Amino acid sequence: MTKLTTKLENLDAGHILDVATGSGNLLKYLVDTVSNYSEATGIDTKEATASPFPKTFDQNPRVHYLTMAAEKMDFPDSSFDTVSISNSLHHLEDPERVLCEMLRVLKPGGAFIINEMYCDCNQTPAQQTHVLLHHWWAAVDRTHNVIHNETYTRQELLDFAARLPLERIEME
Repeated sequence: MTKLTTKLENLDAGHILDVATGSGNLLKYLVDTVSNYSEATGIDTKEATASPFPKTFDQNPRVHYLTMAAEKMDFPDSSFDTVSISNSLHHLEDPERVLCEMLRVLKPGGAFIINEMYCDCNQTPAQQTHVLLHHWWAAVDRTHNVIHNETYTRQELLDFAARLPLERIEME
């Protein structure tokens, strides 16, 4: 069991928001792992990307999907106890704007979770292969005018987090 899983098992997550949720993989992990949550919402800009979402959560009335832009969410300030984003920062035109918007809708003292692949530091050969494949796919997407940057370095991700007025940052 990882340190992150242990922390999540002890987290009373309250109302969860998962940004750029896609099929809801991270949100599924969160609702299955946290000690408690009241409600969970996944947002994404494309219905097609999230087509598996309803099947994943069809038996869970506390989980909802909304089509919404992450850069300008239709939620009041301090709406969520936990906000998360997974493997999506490199798909965004302005990741810092999205992170600031996530912070805006997070209640003071809430949990802010960033789960993102990175392209350096002590990776296994399988992880390195995945990153290289991902960078190739990003290059293909960009030829079709799809926003898809190469993955960030670990330091770049830490720098994104450091620029946010968060009380505490932990890296797992």
